[in-house]
Amino acid sequence: MIPRSKRMNIQGRQRRSRKSLLLWAVGCALILILVMMTFSRWLNVALAPVDESPPPLREDLVASAEPLGPVPPTAEQAAQYATLERERSYYADADKAELVMGEDWALIPSEVDPGDVLLIRHNAPGEVAWQGKKYTLKPLGSGYYTYVPIPIQLKPGEYGIGGATVTVRTKSFPTDRLTVSEQLESIKQNTERINADQKKIDKARSQSAGEFLFPPDSLFIEPVQGRLSTPFGYTRYVNGKYDGSHKAIDIAAPMGTPVKASNDGVVVLAE
Repeated sequence: MIPRSKRMNIQGRQRRSRKSLLLWAVGCALILILVMMTFSRWLNVALAPVDESPPPLREDLVASAEPLGPVPPTAEQAAQYATLERERSYYADADKAELVMGEDWALIPSEVDPGDVLLIRHNAPGEVAWQGKKYTLKPLGSGYYTYVPIPIQLKPGEYGIGGATVTVRTKSFPTDRLTVSEQLESIKQNTERINADQKKIDKARSQSAGEFLFPPDSLFIEPVQGRLSTPFGYTRYVNGKYDGSHKAIDIAAPMGTPVKASNDGVVVLAE
């Protein structure tokens, strides 16, 4: 006969053993379920039909996408480009053209001597007031141009013209002071030939070509090889009174000597 205490120990071990077996069985069942679920998912993915169509494009990416290859310019853009190129071709120096065309007001040159000619460029049409006169700006390319004279008698200093400032340098000219009789002076003042010639010159100067005939930064050549008989700016006083300044250059040469044009232009007066 087994003592009661020993029987209780045997029964406790049996209950614990059954409980361990039960937990082990439950664990195995859970593991088996997880394995079956995983296999089932893999099988569904493997057997599913494959969609070979490309993914849809995002609308924001389509809107901002760059076109393939260069885009041809519109007719308006082509016309604007041709206008700019026409003005650039007017200058002998491409860098100077870019500099001048990039300014609102441009003066060529910005420093002058009395008796010089100043070229003005502006980005808009209109007129320029200078020394009591108005000069019309004429179109060329994308800009508007005009020439203005720098008077021989203009004092040195800075002068505003349009929206820019020109500097007039100091320059002296050859000067003669003559003393003649009143009769000789009176003859000179009433010379009809001088007045008639001046009218012809003024008429020729009043006519201007419809466009510029030479680049503003081009160099002039000497029209004839000879002796300089009267320089530009030569000033004369008769009997203490200002008689005038020579606004040209006189070159003496033998008859038949070829005379060349100083730059591109049109002959408007020849006698």
